[in-house]
Amino acid sequence: MSFSSRRRNYLLTPHRRDGLIEWMKSMLTHSFVLDALETSGGDTFSHFEMLVEEHRRLEAEGSGRPSRLKQLVPTVGTFHTRLPLRQAFEVYNEKYKLTKRKHIQISFNEIRHIMNLAQVMAMRGVCEPKDGSKEGDAEVKDAESTDCKNSVEEFNGPKMITFDGDQTLYSDGSNFDSNPRLANYLYELVHSGVTVRKID
Repeated sequence: MSFSSRRRNYLLTPHRRDGLIEWMKSMLTHSFVLDALETSGGDTFSHFEMLVEEHRRLEAEGSGRPSRLKQLVPTVGTFHTRLPLRQAFEVYNEKYKLTKRKHIQISFNEIRHIMNLAQVMAMRGVCEPKDGSKEGDAEVKDAESTDCKNSVEEFNGPKMITFDGDQTLYSDGSNFDSNPRLANYLYELVHSGVTVRKID
């Protein structure tokens, strides 16, 4: 396939899927079919958030016991921060009215955008339980007990950042040899102890 046709057919090219997002999409399908997404969508994302927190806690404890999320999605990896998924869903839904749609269910990319938004919220702010417990506490709270305050002053930076090379770091089929500014930014991230990964 030529470079021009590859760009033209980019959306038609099959890409690797994320098992976690696919599972989340399947869970949300039930609410859509029953026309209940508007009333149950937030609670479903609260459930996702609770499962992520449980998974993070068990990994931090190093007990070797698989989390419920790991059992449901064996390919799930490590979460480096809290993910305020309910809050991210509500913000995204306020703008794009996902719960108002009657014929088009929430898509893979929309869930990915919600997760990205939750990651940004976690990185920009301090997400802590409203009862005062901290990240390492054994008790897992639900999403409504989490309070995310925007506080750039307390932002310490991510532990890991990933990029999809084509269409993200550089044009499809190219590289960033001619962009030393971008290379310097990546160097600064690595120099600061951040894990930088390029996902093909």
